[in-house]
Amino acid sequence: MSATETHFDHPHAKGRFGLPLRGLSTMVMALIRLVRNRRTLNRLHDLNDSQLADIGISRRDLSMAATSAFFEDPTQHLSQAARRRARDRFVRVEGL
Repeated sequence: MSATETHFDHPHAKGRFGLPLRGLSTMVMALIRLVRNRRTLNRLHDLNDSQLADIGISRRDLSMAATSAFFEDPTQHLSQAARRRARDRFVRVEGL
């Protein structure tokens, strides 16, 4: 998944309208990133269980991310689930 750039640099975004334009552009970019991440989440449903396991997530993780609040980024849930699964796997292998 790719991150969307959130910096807005336009020659007319200076002066007394600069700050409101930057705030608006930040909100628009966040919305674009959210929609893009939701689309990516939907495409992950097309992968089989083996492919999902290869990237460290499960079908249950997808379901949990899909049912999160609309303005909550589902990729954060998936990243946390993959990190947790990798950490647990490492602990079992190392016997810690």
